[in-house]
Amino acid sequence: MTWFYGDNYGARAHSYALQQTVKVLGHECVMISIFPPHLFKMNLKMNLNYKNRKQHPVLAMRCLIRNYNFYKARKQMYSSSKIVKNAEEIDALGCDLIILGSDEVFKVEHPYFNKLFYGVGIKTPTISYAPSAGQTSVNYDLSSDIKEAIMKIKSLSVRDHHTYELIRNNTGREAEIVLDPTLIYDFSNISISLPENKYVLVYSFDTLDEYKDRIKEYSEKRNLKIICIGRYCSWADKSYDSIDVRRWLGAYKNAELVISDSFHGTVFSIKNTKRFVILGREDKLNKINDLMRDCGVSLQFYDGSHSIEEYLKQPFSYEEIENTLNLKKKVSMQFLKNALNEVQR
Repeated sequence: MTWFYGDNYGARAHSYALQQTVKVLGHECVMISIFPPHLFKMNLKMNLNYKNRKQHPVLAMRCLIRNYNFYKARKQMYSSSKIVKNAEEIDALGCDLIILGSDEVFKVEHPYFNKLFYGVGIKTPTISYAPSAGQTSVNYDLSSDIKEAIMKIKSLSVRDHHTYELIRNNTGREAEIVLDPTLIYDFSNISISLPENKYVLVYSFDTLDEYKDRIKEYSEKRNLKIICIGRYCSWADKSYDSIDVRRWLGAYKNAELVISDSFHGTVFSIKNTKRFVILGREDKLNKINDLMRDCGVSLQFYDGSHSIEEYLKQPFSYEEIENTLNLKKKVSMQFLKNALNEVQR
């Protein structure tokens, strides 16, 4: 039970990865269709720049195309339940177990948030896999019904240390920290590479205009194109702003360098063993910092005050990263196997 309907690439990737992993472990798995009110408008607002929609009608139309591609992908990528609205209707689905997570379903300030994602009121047995509270303060006082629901979760895991502290501070329970599903699943069967070679890949939530001179300087010295995915970038050589999920997954494969302010942009840089530049976004700092720690990476966020060449001089070893990740993958998979088997008994 997660935000598989969110119109962004990371949301689609992690939810698909967890569903497929559960299936690989021998279980049937459906996404529970518990949608927030006004979902279409919320997704549209997240993808469409309302301030500039009249000045740039072509870009606005391409944003609508991107939303339509997300809608098609939701129908094609997932097995999902009928639409449900409350705990009683969730229980009536007849599931043996409900997995809470992954991603920021524990973030109480998120516009998609619903107490159901903590399991409030649900009688069906629950476990959690890699949920995150995002930037919610570790000292935030969760409501009593949420605390009670957390205590009933059969096997409790979270994605990051920040969420671990929030749960422990509120309930005394110590959750196991596991990897995001995208780090334990192989997407090679569905990813499609871009028809480009030798490029700097830019994937971001912000425009990154303040970094464009540094990025162009680096690219021009190496005769690399600048390719932007997921949004239009006026200074890129090419923008795949309405790209579908499969091509978004494959875009990292042939990149020489990835520049991103996104958690999942960083994840897929690591999965594809690419050098990358991490840009700081206030709402992403906790989860990116914890991802770096879990992967054994000590890179600093890039602030543009020096060249990208200087930034890339920081010590970096994919051999060490892969060794660390392989151990954590085993722990994460074992947690999921044990949690699923425990409920079957």
